[in-house]
Amino acid sequence: MEGVKKYAEKILSHIPEFDPDIEVVKLNVQKSHVHMIVLIPPKITFATAIKFIKTQLTKKAQDEISFYIKNRCKGRRHLV
Repeated sequence: MEGVKKYAEKILSHIPEFDPDIEVVKLNVQKSHVHMIVLIPPKITFATAIKFIKTQLTKKAQDEISFYIKNRCKGRRHLV
């Protein structure tokens, strides 16, 4: 759990890099969910901001997982 928490905190702390108008004020990662206090400007709806955050997190996680799998499995042969 501690590794997942650190990973989530690392990724979520970079949200302003994806959209500088969204500011993460406080972050609390639990075992099954995340609590966040986020400042969102009036021009962005709550639903749009949450969708954006989830999309960015999913993309980042997929990129890192596929990179890990690709590099970890190099040279290995798998029989099916």
